[in-house]
Amino acid sequence: MPLAFWDNRIACVVTGEVFGEPDGYVFIYHEFIHCAQWDCCEQRLKEGLARYLENRLRDVVGLSENRGGENPPFTRVTFYRGGDKLIRFLEQR
Repeated sequence: MPLAFWDNRIACVVTGEVFGEPDGYVFIYHEFIHCAQWDCCEQRLKEGLARYLENRLRDVVGLSENRGGENPPFTRVTFYRGGDKLIRFLEQR
C-alpha cells in the first residue's frame, strides 16, 4: 500500500509474527512482488486494459484498431499493445 509519510511510495508492512513460520517469508516475497508491480508493470497492464477498451470502442464506432507499440522501436507503448493482446487472448479461452 502507498504510505503518505513515505511520499506515497509503495511499501509492504509486516509484523514480527510472519518471521515465525516458513510460509511467512513466502508471504513477504509475494507482497514484495506487488511492490515491484506497482512501480513498473502493473501500471503498464492498466494502460493495456485502457488500450483494449479503446480498441473495443473503436470497433463499435467503425474506426481502425490502435496498434501503436506493435513494431520496433519498442517503447513503453509496446506494453499497451501487449496488454491489449493479452486480454484478447484470455477472452478467447
